Amino acid sequence: TRALEVHLATGRPLSAWHADQAAGAERPAVKAGVALGLAELTPRLARRIEAMLAAGAAQETARAFAACPDPLAPGFSGIGCPELLAHLRGEASIEQTRALWLKNTRAYAKRQITWFKREEGVAWFAPGEAEKLAAHVVRALGGMRKE
Repeated sequence: TRALEVHLATGRPLSAWHADQAAGAERPAVKAGVALGLAELTPRLARRIEAMLAAGAAQETARAFAACPDPLAPGFSGIGCPELLAHLRGEASIEQTRALWLKNTRAYAKRQITWFKREEGVAWFAPGEAEKLAAHVVRALGGMRKE
């Protein structure tokens, strides 16, 4: 089924994509990351949660739960879903839901930051440093090459 989907979407057989990947295995990789401490990240996470709520995250969760009323279903395991389900079932106020959602999201972000700090060879950039990032990539790849 996946091969058919790929062919229909791209006009190329899946085997051609696999061949391209094998041929590209010798290309250099450039690792880059956006460095943002938890102090700067936390307000952004809170704004993102508010935006998700404003966009209907609670309603979407309610519709999904109506279709599958099992809070242990895999689709409800992502950050935000258990918190919203607790609110929808009357177990938490919306304020408690927001606070717990932010706490859990922040904890996940902290784990990601810790994980990626151990990754070797990553060049870190601050938000808004797109030009520095692009220059780093060009330098790391030895200048722009036309293929």
